[in-house]
Amino acid sequence: VRAHSKHEIINKAIIKIACLDAQSMKVKSIPTLMIEQLT
Repeated sequence: VRAHSKHEIINKAIIKIACLDAQSMKVKSIPTLMIEQLT
């Protein structure tokens, strides 16, 4: 396994987690300012 492909897998996982976090934040109606601070 190349280090580059390993990084791609990790990056894709991080993006998926970030998207899920963003969706749950929207559901909870957290202000966008709070979302910007967390990222």
